[in-house]
Amino acid sequence: MYFIQDAHSFWDWIYFVILIIVGAFFMINLCLVVIATQFSETKKREMERMQMERKRFHSSSTLASNSEPGGCYDETL
Repeated sequence: MYFIQDAHSFWDWIYFVILIIVGAFFMINLCLVVIATQFSETKKREMERMQMERKRFHSSSTLASNSEPGGCYDETL
C-alpha cells in the first residue's frame, strides 16, 4: 500500500480499505453459507432418520392403544 501511495497519490488508501471491507464481508458470507448448508443437510438427515424410527415403532407396536412413547414423565409411569 505504501509503495502505491508513493507512486500514485495519497488517496489510494481508499481502494485498500474498500478491498479489505469487501473481502471480509465476502469471507463472512462464505462461512455462513457453508454453516447453513451443513445445518440443513444434517437437519434433513435427522428428520429422515426420525421418520424411519417412527415407522419402525408403529410397525413393531403390538398394542393398538400404545401409539408412541411419551416424554420422560410418561415413561416412568
